Order: sequence, then structure tokens, then C-alpha cells
Amino acid sequence: MALEDIIREKHSGDDEQLNFIFSDDKNIIVTAPAGCGKTTAMVSKIARELSVGHIPSNKKVLAITFSVNAAMKIKDSLKTLLPDLVENPSQFLSKVDVANYHNFAMKILFPRRQSEDVQASLHHPSAPVRVKYPAPLGRT
Repeated sequence: MALEDIIREKHSGDDEQLNFIFSDDKNIIVTAPAGCGKTTAMVSKIARELSVGHIPSNKKVLAITFSVNAAMKIKDSLKTLLPDLVENPSQFLSKVDVANYHNFAMKILFPRRQSEDVQASLHHPSAPVRVKYPAPLGRT
């Protein structure tokens, strides 16, 4: 069964989700109450964009959320739902970055620092994040 058919079957009866998934817009903000299928629709959208070649080989998809728990849910959903949608899910998983706003900002501010504390906080949302900020210029 073709990817588009699988997606249409998975989201049958929800025209808004299908419009989102098959949209060619480059930047999309999805808002809806809990339990409406945002995560499933996002996974389907990512699978479609990657499988039809809309994402160049030197680019990645960024899925950004407000909370660590939502980011974890999207990552878990990608790992479980993507194999149902595409043949080589590991190839696609490496092209997707999922983060909450805080984690995304930390990657921008400290691109070379992969602090164990920051990584641990992603897996344990209640764990404190400890980051050593660089000293201001002229001070030690």
C-alpha cells in the first residue's frame, strides 16, 4: 500500500489533519486541545515530507514543543509509527530533531556542549539542568 493511502486510512474522517499532512506550506503551526491527534498527524506529516523528497539531503526536520514530555512523546511515536509508514525508518529518524523550546535554545547557545546533565534532563524531566556558562570576556 502506498504511503499516501496508509496516511489517508490512518486519518480517515479528519479532513483538518489530512489538509495539514498534505499541505505544501513550509512552516506550519499546529494547535489543538489534548487528545485530538496532533502527535499522530505530525508523525504522518514528517513521514510524508521525508518520503516524497521535500527535505533536501543536507536539511533536517525540526519538531518543537513546549514541554519535555511532549517532545518525548513525539520521539516515541516516531519510533513506533514510522515503521508502519515507511520502509527504512532509521534513515528517516536521523533526519528529524525533536526538542522542547528550552532544549532547542540550549543547542543554539551551546552547540559544542553536550552536557551529561542536559542529556539526563531530557530523559528525566524532573532532573535539574546544570550548565557551566562561559566566563565573560576579561574575567576568569
